[in-house]
Amino acid sequence: MSIPDYLGKYQIISLLGRGSMGMVYQAKDPDINQLVAIKTIRREFLVGSGDDEVLQRFKNEVIASRRLKHSNIVATYEYNENDNKEGPFIVMEYVAGKLLGDVIKASGELAVYDVFEYMQQILSALAYAHNNGVVHRDIKPANILINESNQVQIMDFGIAKLESSELTMVGSVLGTPSYMSPEQCMGQEADARSDLFSAAIVFYQMLTGEKPFVGETQMITMNQIVNTLPVMPSVLRPSYSTEVDAVISKALAKDAKNRYQTAQEFSDDLLLIKASTVQAKGNDATLLMQADANIVPRTKWVKGLSLVLLLAGVAVAAWFAYQRLDEDKKEVLIPSTPVPVSVENEGKLEPIVGEIDKESAELGPVVDGLEEPPAVQEPEIVQASPSTINLIYRQLDLFHQQFPCSSMEVDPASKTQFNVLGYIPSGTIELLQTAFSSVTGAEIILEVKQIKAHCDVVRSIWPFYQSGQKLQIALVPDNHQLKEGGSLRLSVTLPETPVYLNVDYVQADGNIAHLVDNRYIEPAIYGSTVELGNNNEWLVTAPFGVDMVIVTISENAVFSFAREPFEDRNTYLNTWKGIAQQGVMTDFLYIETFK
Repeated sequence: MSIPDYLGKYQIISLLGRGSMGMVYQAKDPDINQLVAIKTIRREFLVGSGDDEVLQRFKNEVIASRRLKHSNIVATYEYNENDNKEGPFIVMEYVAGKLLGDVIKASGELAVYDVFEYMQQILSALAYAHNNGVVHRDIKPANILINESNQVQIMDFGIAKLESSELTMVGSVLGTPSYMSPEQCMGQEADARSDLFSAAIVFYQMLTGEKPFVGETQMITMNQIVNTLPVMPSVLRPSYSTEVDAVISKALAKDAKNRYQTAQEFSDDLLLIKASTVQAKGNDATLLMQADANIVPRTKWVKGLSLVLLLAGVAVAAWFAYQRLDEDKKEVLIPSTPVPVSVENEGKLEPIVGEIDKESAELGPVVDGLEEPPAVQEPEIVQASPSTINLIYRQLDLFHQQFPCSSMEVDPASKTQFNVLGYIPSGTIELLQTAFSSVTGAEIILEVKQIKAHCDVVRSIWPFYQSGQKLQIALVPDNHQLKEGGSLRLSVTLPETPVYLNVDYVQADGNIAHLVDNRYIEPAIYGSTVELGNNNEWLVTAPFGVDMVIVTISENAVFSFAREPFEDRNTYLNTWKGIAQQGVMTDFLYIETFK
């Protein structure tokens, strides 16, 4: 196809891209001698009964875009219905750079620093657009440019919806399948929260190099978006903390009410986890082991581009509505706003049914001479019903599906009391409490450890960890953030029997440093608490991020050989598979290291 010399007054220089609706050209504005980008719409799109809608939708792009003046949004200059074979066109700011989709494709997964920087800029642009009544409806890497200054600029409001417009109707499905929200897939109304769902998919892809929902057909993909939970980033990339999983989980909630309600809210949570996930650009987090570990006696310790899908909306929406109806029959696990519960003793859940007004309570009966009705006595629960027990296990299964980096089991303490033991991602304890608040007829005690990162390592050592065990470790001082050059010091509380001690350090890049290797400890000599690292033996250096300290004790030497100072992650994990559980105990903690 030949490229026109001119569109209106604009001199065409080159073809930049070809989309489903038309072409994008690089052109020159002769009046100001400035490069611009021109987007056209093919006339065949304007033939037939839908021409008015397509043309109106194209005009909406200009109406919407010209209202938006933001550093992270491609500026729109002009709309022209010039009578030429190319059809109507819009004139936009020309941005030299690359599409985010091409950047991801070239690198697989992006540097974490860039991921957070890009995402903050995307959300800044969306917050501005939403505050000005504009919903993009097609956020995806092919609509996001990275300019030569490494700055994000969002383009293509071609299917944007103005809040005051009635053109886009419920029942028409608009968007690109892999990045659509559940409500878009079902042909329902899409608001700003739909953009945030799509942005979360982009965030997920930048983090992992993969899309969270991928099917062999568009219909299968859309079905996954509506009904399937994605694999959490920490499962694909163990170096990511579970705080990242929690943000992704909320941002990709199926029900828009359970998602972030504004781009600013989304951005705020990213800022909260940024410090523990990414450090200064170009830096990566390890522990430098300078010398052998000394053990010092201690008497006290501190604890511690674009395929636009326009389908026959009624059929698609009906099919998904049927699917969702079936889904709605299932038990709901996690609403975004926790049900009020009182938490006592680290997890005892009791519904809050209301409060008595203090003044009324002091007044007593209102009418003199009338007796107060006897208090209604709740029947004593002597045994939890099978349906109650099944609900407990079902809630656990649903939680595990949503958060793969978790492992819990139920330990019946009595016929009515059930202890839930195991580990869950950091930041999800309230969600777990909410899940169990729907359980009546039983008392649930949560004894769970919150996990920040390195889920595969936790999974390997967890069989050797027991709640309430005698082995306890803590940082000295109790500060879980260490700057480059800082010294790692540990306090280890041991059982009152001789043990072999091992201390392993899991770096942010996944490699393992062995700090103490099969050291024999006699409590009679050293006491029940020992302190390690007092002489600045272990100093923090790159790579930085979320690291992990693992202390292991055993009655007999766990390792029958002297281990090298450093070991790759897979070898380390395989070693744990061969360790007998009896007589071995572990404890672990997390450290956030930074430059």
